[in-house]
Amino acid sequence: MRLPVKRPTGLLLSITSVLVGILAFTQPVAAATIPSQVLWDNYQSGECMGVPNNPLTNGSKVYQTSCNAQVDWDNWVFHYHSGTTSYYTIQPLDGGNYCLDVPGASKTAGVQLEQWTCNGQQNQQWMVLWWNFSYGQGYQIWNRNSFLCIDINGTKIVQNPCRLDGNQEPVFNQLWNYIPEN
Repeated sequence: MRLPVKRPTGLLLSITSVLVGILAFTQPVAAATIPSQVLWDNYQSGECMGVPNNPLTNGSKVYQTSCNAQVDWDNWVFHYHSGTTSYYTIQPLDGGNYCLDVPGASKTAGVQLEQWTCNGQQNQQWMVLWWNFSYGQGYQIWNRNSFLCIDINGTKIVQNPCRLDGNQEPVFNQLWNYIPEN
């Protein structure tokens, strides 16, 4: 007697489809392709990621700001995290020893990002994925600890589940482009 073969469920097929889509249209970005100092502007809003007024204190929240290369809090520096070639630490220019951070290593969607003293933990490590899609090109930035993407919520910069639209392409509010600072 032959045992029945179990077929993949709809959920498994959906997850597999998303992963295949991600692998087919993305690739990790090498450090050499990101200039040392950049503004990150959101594809949907055209606003940049920044810490207004550049307070050099732990817990300063990250917001959308008008893109201004003349102010240090809108400029970010990417460094490979020690011992990896896939993850970056992201630091505000002239931000001392501060890094882009997910507070308390939270894995909760909607948590607003902040700057915190660089500590080497995974909640301060980010993978930048380049997308080539039907309506353009852009980057999704994923946190190593939470596996959530940098997203916008009003004026706040938050982490949320990485999403694709019906065409298996990233949603606009999670897409970023960099503007090199000259």
